[in-house]
Amino acid sequence: MVSSFSIMPSNPKKKMCKVYKVIVLGDSGVGKSTLLHRMADSDAPANDNTRKDYLSKVTIVEDAPAPVKVQLWDTAGQEKFGAARLPSSFFRHADAALVVYDVTDRKSFVGVLQWVLQLQAHRSTAAEDSAFSLILVGHKSEVSDTVRQVGEEEGRAVAKLMAASHFLECSSIDGTNIQACFDAVATTLVHASCKDLGQPANTAAKTKDLFTLLAPNSDVSSLNALLSPSLEIP
Repeated sequence: MVSSFSIMPSNPKKKMCKVYKVIVLGDSGVGKSTLLHRMADSDAPANDNTRKDYLSKVTIVEDAPAPVKVQLWDTAGQEKFGAARLPSSFFRHADAALVVYDVTDRKSFVGVLQWVLQLQAHRSTAAEDSAFSLILVGHKSEVSDTVRQVGEEEGRAVAKLMAASHFLECSSIDGTNIQACFDAVATTLVHASCKDLGQPANTAAKTKDLFTLLAPNSDVSSLNALLSPSLEIP
């Protein structure tokens, strides 16, 4: 169970928040900035795509020893120059990544692989081996089937291949699964952190496990070799 609030408790005896850094990746135009605003504030306008370095939200996760603060980091438009052009500081010390694609844009779905590989490269270079979680998000789910280019089962299949801890489709327009998306992030982070500390948890992934199925030179054909014919990526 997750509940959220924007003001920290003032009681000095209460434990301080644990701060988690969550980076949001995906092709330009998939709606990352709008999604971040909606996740950080459910009352934010559905079309708010104001770009900020990051947005924060404080939340309480059931069984967590203290409130947690989730910092959602946006690429702020730099992604249009390509995944390789993002600075290493953006990836540094990240605890999780939301990889977002647009269900109406199949190219952005195929591009998910490059974002994951870029993430892997940065974490390998920085020798980061702490618990890390990957969540795949299909955005703009409010659209009709006539304009949809990526099916939900296709997203779920690729998420499984990437060992993602969660897969969701959501919509910043009608609010579908926005809270569920944030809850998935918060609970996964807390559980992974607890496991690192030797406490009981059922969800965590080390970097080496997260990318087990993705070799450094993976491409679309490697994914298709693992997908059933009906779910192949063109």
